[in-house]
Amino acid sequence: MKTKHNYFIIFDTSEGAYLCLNPDNKGLLTYSTPKQACDAFELGYKERYQQPSSTCSTSATLHWLNLQPFVVALSASLSPMEVLKALSNSDIPDLKVYSLSSAAVRHVKGAKVDLETCRHYEVSKVELTNSKWWQEEPT
Repeated sequence: MKTKHNYFIIFDTSEGAYLCLNPDNKGLLTYSTPKQACDAFELGYKERYQQPSSTCSTSATLHWLNLQPFVVALSASLSPMEVLKALSNSDIPDLKVYSLSSAAVRHVKGAKVDLETCRHYEVSKVELTNSKWWQEEPT
């Protein structure tokens, strides 16, 4: 029988690695497939910066790309606290909720985790569908 997994987006920022939390801060942001996680990240990017009617600063685009997000998979049988313990590599994880300060994700809350531990669980990197769209001429 296949093990069921939950998938999580991790942001690798200059200030540390963060596991995304639900916007209401009442739980971990989980997905049932790596594709759902990647799509959610890309959707956030498109909603903020890739709208035809709005202008996009190169700075904001670079902020978004420099988050270096990736998806990790953990057994769905783990409780949220066990997930935090596993990803922070600590029996007493830092439960403080951080607001990521990057201009690209100022509305995203996260819990700090250990980057090397998360890379051990890495499933995939998140790639924007067209990261060069802002260099293209409008049609």
